[in-house]
Amino acid sequence: EAVVIDNARRVGIGNSNPTQQLNVTGNISASGKLIVDNGIQLGYDNVNFISASGVSANADTVIGAADDIVFKGNNSTEIVRIRGDESQVNITGSLVVTTNITASGNISVSETGSFGQINLADDKRIKLGDAGDLQIYHNGSNSVISDVGAGDLLINGANVRIRDANDGNTIALFTQ
Repeated sequence: EAVVIDNARRVGIGNSNPTQQLNVTGNISASGKLIVDNGIQLGYDNVNFISASGVSANADTVIGAADDIVFKGNNSTEIVRIRGDESQVNITGSLVVTTNITASGNISVSETGSFGQINLADDKRIKLGDAGDLQIYHNGSNSVISDVGAGDLLINGANVRIRDANDGNTIALFTQ
């Protein structure tokens, strides 16, 4: 049967034994909005799913939520939370980016300890300036600050110290 209504008034479409008020087996296509007042869950067994409360998706597939949208992993541990009230994304695990990250505002690393670091492999460079003129990197043997542009490399400070590798002794001190 294509459509079933059981004794508990549950509707099954493509499913002869519905377990929810509406149980659909197969794809669902809609040309209008999906408006959910009491939360939405995509996935199975509360394990791999996306959940949100008050999600409304429009024709442009823009999702707005007054509450958070949460992505959970295999053991129901929160992996990503998109905050509806503060316009931020919290990532519990690693963020793997296979293309560029473009930001028009600030990027902050605010945690302490090893979680507050930006780690780059050898020869991967932090490039600053429109043409990447200032580069900071480790080449496998040495740490390098390189100004490859036309201008000077300026270090400003009332006292500029160069310290040893253990940060214990001053090797050079430049004062005003």
